[in-house]
Amino acid sequence: MTKTFFHRVTGNPCVFEDDARLEDWPDFQEFPFPEEVTRGSVLSVRKRALEISDWMAMSDRTMTQEQRDYRQALRDITLQAAFTEGRYDDIVWPTKPSDTGTQP
Repeated sequence: MTKTFFHRVTGNPCVFEDDARLEDWPDFQEFPFPEEVTRGSVLSVRKRALEISDWMAMSDRTMTQEQRDYRQALRDITLQAAFTEGRYDDIVWPTKPSDTGTQP
């Protein structure tokens, strides 16, 4: 099995072995950014990032402060001036924390 990560700058996909850890590849992320950044695409990427990180907030584990801050920063993207002013390319995305637990 393999998994695909996307380069943060170019958006190009790269195939990794299934045991690859995203935190070992800081220039990559788990989801691609769309070519044209719109309000809808920002909300879609944010939703996907929250879904990917949902395991952090499972009731049988305790989130680290770094994980809490990351998820809150994702929720707060719509409060950024770049979002409210329609400058979607200027949105600052939070960096996903290194996984300190085991993802299901």
